[in-house]
Amino acid sequence: GEPMLEKNDLWEELKYGAASIGNTILKPHQLEVLTGGGNPDSDILILGDDPELYLNENLKTKEGSSGEFLYLLLEFCGIQKEDIYVSTLSKRNARLKDFMPEDYEKLKELLICQIGLLSPKVIVCLGYEAAQMLLEKEINLEKDRQEVFTWKAGIQVFVTYDVNTVKKARAELGKKAKLALEFRNDLKKLEYFK
Repeated sequence: GEPMLEKNDLWEELKYGAASIGNTILKPHQLEVLTGGGNPDSDILILGDDPELYLNENLKTKEGSSGEFLYLLLEFCGIQKEDIYVSTLSKRNARLKDFMPEDYEKLKELLICQIGLLSPKVIVCLGYEAAQMLLEKEINLEKDRQEVFTWKAGIQVFVTYDVNTVKKARAELGKKAKLALEFRNDLKKLEYFK
């Protein structure tokens, strides 16, 4: 019983931390704190800079949103919502660019704490911003999506496209869009970690 309680306290602290970053610049509708959704005990953490990835802890999504698109694709690859945990860089209804530059380090610290609480085996970075925050290097998506990075504590990190980029490509170039295929292949790698 004891460690569990501690973990809940740490989640509360994480929420509190998220609620204290960016308040001077975010608009009222961006202030709601959503630390993430899905199964916190799963081995897979999916990380994006996209508040449309989920509306609540059960990964409910808006119709036509990037979240809805992502979970449909994952399901197609044999991965259900209970197999994953999903979070964003801001933990709020906002993107990184909505914050002040000096908030970046605070958000990064928060992310590192959260990863410590979740202890996943693999992290999927959806897009440039998530990959850069986690890997602390210049990201070249074309090249880096073909690599597997090892993060602290032996956690493996994949880099792939931002969901909205894939949605757009698919809309413009039809089902065979190269990007959409590559994205699906990237997600397929997750089956191994289920």
